[in-house]
Amino acid sequence: QFWDVISRNAVFMWNLKAWGEEPGCALSPEVTWSVSTEFQLYVFTPLFVEAYIRNKRMGWVVVFAVIWLSLYCRYYMIYTDDLSNEKTAFTTHGYTTDMYYQQNLLYFSSYTRANEYMVGIAAHYLWGELKQYRDCNGEEGKFAKTW
Repeated sequence: QFWDVISRNAVFMWNLKAWGEEPGCALSPEVTWSVSTEFQLYVFTPLFVEAYIRNKRMGWVVVFAVIWLSLYCRYYMIYTDDLSNEKTAFTTHGYTTDMYYQQNLLYFSSYTRANEYMVGIAAHYLWGELKQYRDCNGEEGKFAKTW
């Protein structure tokens, strides 16, 4: 059990199983699921940025495709596992380790939380595209051209 805990920490995989199935102390998954989710999303960030650098339209298509896919995964899990009447992660029994298996996966997995992350990537793209409006050349109403 010790090496299982060490190996899952080493590769940031705490969010791929429900907490009831996790080895180790009961507190471990409560702390590490967020780090695991963020790390799994950070690993793919260079691909999103590279797609945008090579072709802006492709970058936007990839962002919206991942947002749509993540939302679809949520919908599919809610629909197939009949989770629409379930309470949120932190109100079932006041403690998340008592939750159902499917609801754990719905709340804590990176593929269902990717849409929120991708909104941040889209905000970064938008910030870059609005650069010409942020850079003023000192004259009122005139903006510096950045191309």
